[in-house]
Amino acid sequence: MTDNKKTKKQKREERSASNSSDDENKEKKTTQKDDKKKSEEIEEKVASDQITDNQNGGGEKGEEDDVDFGPLEKVYQEINGYSIAREVKAKLREQGKYEETTALSYGEIDFSAFCEVVAEANPKQGDIFVDLGSGTGKAVLVAASIFPFEKLIGIEICKELHDSAVKALSLITESAPDSILGPVEFICGDIFQKENVEKWIKADVIFVNSTCFTEEMMEQLKEALKEVKMEATIITTTVHIEQAGRFQLISSSRRKLAKGMLTFHQ
Repeated sequence: MTDNKKTKKQKREERSASNSSDDENKEKKTTQKDDKKKSEEIEEKVASDQITDNQNGGGEKGEEDDVDFGPLEKVYQEINGYSIAREVKAKLREQGKYEETTALSYGEIDFSAFCEVVAEANPKQGDIFVDLGSGTGKAVLVAASIFPFEKLIGIEICKELHDSAVKALSLITESAPDSILGPVEFICGDIFQKENVEKWIKADVIFVNSTCFTEEMMEQLKEALKEVKMEATIITTTVHIEQAGRFQLISSSRRKLAKGMLTFHQ
């Protein structure tokens, strides 16, 4: 009698453990599905904002610049940020890490168009420029080749993209050392990590390609921006920073990217 009861009890416990395991597996699959959906929604948002304006005759155009981007263009013929980002995202998705891909949708600036954007910030001798999410370093190196910044910093969390930025800096320094006007530093890390925040909040011109930022990341950005200089210029894409009494929207314009168009706010 005792043995039979024990056997039944064990069976109930085994069934309970099995049901619990099934529930955990279902929950895990649901979470991965939600992360994948969130990742796809972010990519749709990027595509809608970067869509080319061929059907409408193009976006806003700035004046043509006489700047020679030949050395930089040559360097970036050897570095394909889009391919690097695709490979990184593919690896993460193979591991089921969809959530980590949401902010990794990649886009590259157009040299001339980005110069026009930075020029609107009216950078002065001795200013500091920072790119939060600097990718392969294009925005930093363009700014370094045109404007009299005292220092330029690029922070990128993806090691593969960061390594490409370091490579680009090395190549341009070797091939055309006089084309870079100020000291450049590339940092591999999270832009919201304390030691990194302490570096970039001192900048005068802060560029953030925020198109792919999640709501949580935007809130973190707004919180960190409370510590920047009152006279600093914040350049964002797609979403502009709203903080009453702190930031004032000066301009919004659609500019050319390496692929498509993007809205810049400052």
